[in-house]
Amino acid sequence: MDCSFIQVMKALGECKRLRIIKLLQERKCCVCELVGILGLSYATISGHLKKMKAVGLIIEEKSSYWTYYELNPEMPAQSQALLTIIDEMECDTCREDREKLLNKAFVCDRPVGKEKA
Repeated sequence: MDCSFIQVMKALGECKRLRIIKLLQERKCCVCELVGILGLSYATISGHLKKMKAVGLIIEEKSSYWTYYELNPEMPAQSQALLTIIDEMECDTCREDREKLLNKAFVCDRPVGKEKA
């Protein structure tokens, strides 16, 4: 087994990171959205994103003042297979997170309408 896949499994071995992955399976998100939904600090969310980015699970996209995170479409097949299994997993907490995301039922302190052209 590839050592990088073991690192992916370690990165996913934390509940908060699994919740982030479940949200990113819905759509790309910025840090303030993840903070609003998960109720964690910016530093905590950023730390989790950094670990998942380091193992190739997610990528970032800069847009104006914000950085959006999404699943890496070019991740290795083993990681994709693992995320397929995660996508099929369901729990009350993940369901609540998804509902907050899709219904925009969270507070995001990102200024609206100030994106650069």
